[in-house]
Amino acid sequence: MDELAARKSYWQIDPVLNCPVVGTCLTLTEQKKILKKSGADISSLTDHQIHRALVQSGNEEGAISRRIQRMLESKYKTLIAELGDCDEETFLTEWQKGLRRGEIGGLLWIGASSRHLSSTAVNRVFGDYHMHTHGQGIIIRKQLQQMDNLKRKNKRLTDSLKQVRAEKQQTAQALQTIKREKTNLTQEVSTLHKKIEALQNRPKRKHLQQANSALEDQIRLLENKLRTQEETVATLREENGRLATIVAEQDKINQRLRAEFNWLRQQTNPSTAEENAACAICPQRDSCPYRVLIVGGLNTLRPYYQSLVEDSGGEFKHFDGRQGSSERALRPMIGWADIILCPIDFNSHNATLTVKKLCKKMQKPYHMLPNSSMSHISQVLSDVSADMPVTM
Repeated sequence: MDELAARKSYWQIDPVLNCPVVGTCLTLTEQKKILKKSGADISSLTDHQIHRALVQSGNEEGAISRRIQRMLESKYKTLIAELGDCDEETFLTEWQKGLRRGEIGGLLWIGASSRHLSSTAVNRVFGDYHMHTHGQGIIIRKQLQQMDNLKRKNKRLTDSLKQVRAEKQQTAQALQTIKREKTNLTQEVSTLHKKIEALQNRPKRKHLQQANSALEDQIRLLENKLRTQEETVATLREENGRLATIVAEQDKINQRLRAEFNWLRQQTNPSTAEENAACAICPQRDSCPYRVLIVGGLNTLRPYYQSLVEDSGGEFKHFDGRQGSSERALRPMIGWADIILCPIDFNSHNATLTVKKLCKKMQKPYHMLPNSSMSHISQVLSDVSADMPVTM
């Protein structure tokens, strides 16, 4: 018996797995391609209608179900060659690994089409998939809210940045004006010195001395005014430098928020959110709470870190690593946490060393993240959620 005969065809698998197989193992582009090649007009069909047509084709062997079968076999042929004929224990071990990695497409098809899996194992695979989609639905809905918040935050920062730049331009213009006034005052002082020198060479010494004294008083007043202008120039230069620093910092924050916004937009799939919305009322979707401590990261994103942790079922605390890294302050917080996340891009060197030292000493699991983006935080939280026991 060849490998294909040893496994079920798409129209032979358990009907409860038709929807998960189509939605997870085939992209929307692949689903459209199958319908087009089967002669269907998809120009007026919604994504959900396309998905439903492929799911319903699994009720019997036909043109659509055979095309689904061929595409699945071709797409996952390497994994099928490795695990297509494995026993139940081996498959379930690989299935759990795939859940933790978030790579379940090929494994789901192998499990659905396997003739070696018991009904208990099939139910377990469906249950794991079902709870996995619950978690993804919660994350997607929260990400949609966060995307809206980030849009508003980005607009406020953009407006603030425009205002700072306008202030910087005004300061630069004022500086140029003062420079011109300084040049004019210098020329006036030079002219007065020349007048004094000319008067000293004229007769009527007493009169000249009086005139000279008056001119010297005028010179002193002008020199005092010049010194005041120079102090004002120095102050404006300092203010200009401060505003330039603010502009640079806000540019950096704006770029980071723009990157986070793009990541959230890429991660959010409206059609997937629509399919998962029906699962939102499941009474078993909550997972056991676990405690997460984040050391470092962007303070601006702290509310969103907290939302990610709490929405995935955890409790949250934060320690600003750039403000200090005393072992006394970190020890009780690490003792409280079940897992510690430590981004290294917005953090102090001493804080990261202290986290490593205390976590190893207290035998606490920790992750050193290359950056403090929400994508990295979300990925680690997803892995942690996958490792938590599933309530059936």
